[in-house]
Amino acid sequence: MCVIIVSMNESEKDEREYECSTTLIITGEELNPDEVTQLLHLEPSQSWRRGELKQPSIGNQSVYEFGGWKLFITDDRREQYLEKQLLHWYDLLKPKHEIFHEFNRRGFSLQLDCFITTDEAVSIYLDLELQKKLIKISVDIALSVSA
Repeated sequence: MCVIIVSMNESEKDEREYECSTTLIITGEELNPDEVTQLLHLEPSQSWRRGELKQPSIGNQSVYEFGGWKLFITDDRREQYLEKQLLHWYDLLKPKHEIFHEFNRRGFSLQLDCFITTDEAVSIYLDLELQKKLIKISVDIALSVSA
């Protein structure tokens, strides 16, 4: 069983146990972000090449040690619970699973990064069928929870 909220009015939003956002992140030493974009037919929210300067911070001029490609979940999907967001990623990425297998063969890291924020203890249930689907698209799941 998977808890899914399809649409919510304002009072339902106030009653949510948590808020979350999921991001597809692909990284690798030899990752070329332009190639990833071309193969996936998706435009990244953010990308970088190994050796590029990171966003400058005060007194820090460090460079990326690996290439990276990120795609954030759309704002309208951020209103959904984690399970529904993960199903969205599965539906989007399933037709591209062979590309993901190739990325794995190249040693790239593929993950759905899930950030969850809550004011109280919550239970998040990912049913077996959802887990099986996520395995098919060859991505790791990273969970970060903030209270």
